[in-house]
Amino acid sequence: MNRFLNYLAFSLLAIVAYPGFTQTLEGRFWYFGNQAGLDFNSNPPTPITNGAMSAFEGCATISDVNGNLQFYTNGNMVWDRTHTPMPSGTGLNGDGAATQTAIIVPKPSTPGIYYIFTVDTNGGPRGLCYSEVDMSLNGGNGDVSVKNITIATPVTEKLTAVRHANGIDAFVIVHGWNNNDFLTFLITSTGVSLTPITSAVGTVHGGNFTNSHGYLKASSDAQKLACAIRGLKVCEIFDFNNITGQISNPINITFTPQIYGVEFSPDSKYVYVGTTTNPGEIIQYDVKAGNNAAVIASGQSIGTVPGFIGGLQLGINGKIYVCQFQSTSLACIDQPTLSGVAAGLNSNSLFLGGKIAQYGMPNFLQSFFIVADFTYADTCSRMPTNFTTIFPAPDSVRWDFGDPASGIFNVSNQINPQHTYNTGGNYTVTAVVWSGLLRDTVRYTIQIIETPNPDLGSDFTACDGDTIVLDPGSFPGLPILWQNNTSTPTFDATSSNLYWVRIDNQGCIWADTVNGVFNLSPIVDLGLTMNACDGDTVVLDASNPNATFIWQNGTTNQTLPVTVSGLYSVTVTENNCSASDDVNVIFSISPTVSFGSDTTLCKGFPLFLDATNPNATYLWQDGSVDQFF
Repeated sequence: MNRFLNYLAFSLLAIVAYPGFTQTLEGRFWYFGNQAGLDFNSNPPTPITNGAMSAFEGCATISDVNGNLQFYTNGNMVWDRTHTPMPSGTGLNGDGAATQTAIIVPKPSTPGIYYIFTVDTNGGPRGLCYSEVDMSLNGGNGDVSVKNITIATPVTEKLTAVRHANGIDAFVIVHGWNNNDFLTFLITSTGVSLTPITSAVGTVHGGNFTNSHGYLKASSDAQKLACAIRGLKVCEIFDFNNITGQISNPINITFTPQIYGVEFSPDSKYVYVGTTTNPGEIIQYDVKAGNNAAVIASGQSIGTVPGFIGGLQLGINGKIYVCQFQSTSLACIDQPTLSGVAAGLNSNSLFLGGKIAQYGMPNFLQSFFIVADFTYADTCSRMPTNFTTIFPAPDSVRWDFGDPASGIFNVSNQINPQHTYNTGGNYTVTAVVWSGLLRDTVRYTIQIIETPNPDLGSDFTACDGDTIVLDPGSFPGLPILWQNNTSTPTFDATSSNLYWVRIDNQGCIWADTVNGVFNLSPIVDLGLTMNACDGDTVVLDASNPNATFIWQNGTTNQTLPVTVSGLYSVTVTENNCSASDDVNVIFSISPTVSFGSDTTLCKGFPLFLDATNPNATYLWQDGSVDQFF
């Protein structure tokens, strides 16, 4: 049996709403604008209209790790999960007209305790403050237990947060006013450090109050910062050290119009910047393009949307949503990990159920959106399935292919491995991905298609005139193709050829081949009935000198001497093909003729000779044919 395969590779990209389990669901619910809201329990998210908050710009929402809404705020007031103001949830030092007036950070290693960080508007004196929410209060709906602890003042309206490299603690980052200082504050299980990690780097934020406006965002992998300075028409990109909290290496990108919203793609490769023109334009930069000049040169417009663009915010479904000022819809960047227009900017793509967006989007700890992900292709059994890791600069990956029957091959430490599933079915594949000290886990159930296994048997030899029925097995309902483009369940082979069959199961194709040789049978002709006389010897010749012979009496020679009447037969075999023949040999008794002794006669006297033999014919010396002479 000689096998070959031919298959169609499926490129089944793994795209689901919530990959991984360490990328938790704290970002499931969004409340923003004028009572607008989204529930990311579906993809696309579902508009929700039960919110009580109005926020012109900055706001924040938090859910627990399982996606249950906890509370939301516009920087002044805090609403609980029942959309009721918390008893002590008024009078926070934020301002709903500040770009990023609030952000909510879970207290590390302390379930049920959250910090609300707020900033004042236009570099105002209230600066950066924090309050604490204890979810055990207010009948389990939470209440503000600590309020308005001042950390730094004055600061701009820019406020973001990201995980520490240990994956537990967090950094809150703001920018000072009338200086070029970034202030980074570490949050641990012991509380908020009031001593900033100061990085004097980049452009001075000061002067006109519009220079306080614009978003500050960290990339999900905590390696980059992007900062929009609206009035100066500048976006700066920085390196962020998520171990020390230091900020460095400014890349200054200038614009003709003012800019406001910024956001990173979920793989942290691209940053998107929104202009405040009408229509608003979204420009993409590759922050991993190389040196500073290469990053700046990578800028390309991905399109415009009607009206003014406000905030940009990444969702847990991997899409970036774009706030269209005073619109009942959001625009969306559908595939932000793709370059240029392939990212897919779509205006008015997500209806808000009649509620209205303003300038701001909910502000989140950016590490909520770190996405370990993988794609897989070629999902046929008995053929390699290829896995590709998608994660910000993965250092290592631990794979479990969900196939314990494969033994030691069920696990792999390769970044982009292959695994062969011997049988079709559903398999749960898990990848634990590390990038620095960050770790995420993604788990998909993938379907492996059973590849047909046709079997034509071994190569065969047959004789001309034979018919060999080739049967690949039973594959009901699956397309079958033979070498002559027929599609019958079996095939009748009658001549020398290379025969093959292919069976197709949803693009998983397997073929089998078999070589058939049909040999010529020997030609055997012993002649017609043979007559001989008793005492003679007749030699029967089966010809075919390279063959083997079996006569009826077991003789194995090519010839057979015959002296007795009878039916004689022979089987001749050559190249595994046989032919037989027989002949009837008749030995007859010779006639007896006797004229007696020689005789002397007198002239004129006759001699009567009698050659009588029943049923005989006669020939005398003079040509006569009578019985008597």
